[in-house]
Amino acid sequence: MSEKLNTPLTPEEIKRLQDIEDQKALEAYLDTHPEPVVESQESIEAEAEMEKFNELITTFEATHSLEALYVFSDITPENVDAINAIREPARLDLIPIVAAFQKYRNTNYELYVKMREKYMPLSRAVGIINNKKIHHDR
Repeated sequence: MSEKLNTPLTPEEIKRLQDIEDQKALEAYLDTHPEPVVESQESIEAEAEMEKFNELITTFEATHSLEALYVFSDITPENVDAINAIREPARLDLIPIVAAFQKYRNTNYELYVKMREKYMPLSRAVGIINNKKIHHDR
């Protein structure tokens, strides 16, 4: 190299040395000045929606006993009134919960999945009626 021969540096060598110094200076700056985390408007809105959704879930769980909903599986003329008294209000209270997470199905799938995971135990407790049976596994 030209340093060993005590000759002046070539323009390429000067540029290479400057690039190395610039890289070191940049790394030192980034180490002492981390990039600020700026939340996007979408993530702020998603966080607010998740809070509202959690309130709906909490209200549902405070209002309806999941254990009482799971008690019924067969619908008979003798227990139809008891089933309706417990199950119907819970079924109606699921509607705003479903509406809250369905709107994210195509726009924020990650949020949709999180909300759906919280919804499914409630939905299974209410169950689906088919052939005079309440199915809690669908």
